[in-house]
Amino acid sequence: VDAHTAYFNGNIYLGKSTNLRVNGHSAHFKNIDATKSDNGLNISTLDFSGVTDKVNINKLTTSATNVNIKNFDIKELVVTTRVQSFGQYTIFGENIGDKSRIGVVSLQTGYSPAYSGGVT
Repeated sequence: VDAHTAYFNGNIYLGKSTNLRVNGHSAHFKNIDATKSDNGLNISTLDFSGVTDKVNINKLTTSATNVNIKNFDIKELVVTTRVQSFGQYTIFGENIGDKSRIGVVSLQTGYSPAYSGGVT
């Protein structure tokens, strides 16, 4: 998506191996669910590196997800495991900016009996 200001008023559900890319001045999301991704070839990527001002997300739910984002406000981040495997990490890119904020972070077991994952 290329726009000066992008508004996503509905919930976004991403499938396996999905890449969502947004370029513009700012981006505003209600809820993003990227829990269908898992290890290996099925990882999803949220690429908001082309947003020059700020990204606002009400709730971001992830499993094995790469997040390229700078200067963001995420009200709630939920990291879960999707399958009976280990290492369901949500990885933020190297430079998250100096104006980034996450309100609440939750780690949930999801489908796996033991949680093995995290946020880096």
